[in-house]
Amino acid sequence: MEDLRVTMIHSRKVSVRSVVNVKVHASAVEEIPVVSEISDTEKHLCLQRRTLDVSGIAVRKKDTIRIREEMTLPGNKANMLELIWGEVQNRRVDIRPQDDKLLLRGEASVFCLYSGENEENPFEYAEADLPWQAELPCSGMREDMIVNSHLHKIAQSLEMKADMDGEMRLVMAEMVLEIDLEAYEEKKFADCIGCVQSETSVGAGLSGGSDAPGMHSQSDRV
Repeated sequence: MEDLRVTMIHSRKVSVRSVVNVKVHASAVEEIPVVSEISDTEKHLCLQRRTLDVSGIAVRKKDTIRIREEMTLPGNKANMLELIWGEVQNRRVDIRPQDDKLLLRGEASVFCLYSGENEENPFEYAEADLPWQAELPCSGMREDMIVNSHLHKIAQSLEMKADMDGEMRLVMAEMVLEIDLEAYEEKKFADCIGCVQSETSVGAGLSGGSDAPGMHSQSDRV
């Protein structure tokens, strides 16, 4: 959001205008064929190889995670009568690959504005950073894989709750996170970087098995 303007029209109506910047990202997987072997009929050719360390996509997953945490009002805050406005933000996310699962940790930063029982100060606010942890099943995942992920919030809700004494001093914060991830594994790949014609095959193609005038046996790189 690049700009936000709120204007009061009258006591029961407001006008909200905003400028939202949208970024669109598209990705695709493309397979490029490479030479890895030659047929048995080409026995007069020799392959020149090299070993490469490559990373390939082993796991791709898109899923949602539901986080529910409870916030208690501080002792110096009045009991709640009505929840006016609130927000839940996801912060300090840590994603670690495990065998056949993902371990996710983070903080839910909760802020709420409410009307309280204190007549001198009818409007109160409360905020807290609540740590959370979740596990996401992910078949084929291994601890040594490299994970590239995008995690963002798609929904949130705040709800007042009564504590053990029956007073409205609890806020149940819930947010739904969408995760889009790709896990890469490293492999060693034998790549063909050249094809060389052997000297014996070149000499065998000449008359009498000897070099013709003006010609010499040599390796021809194709």
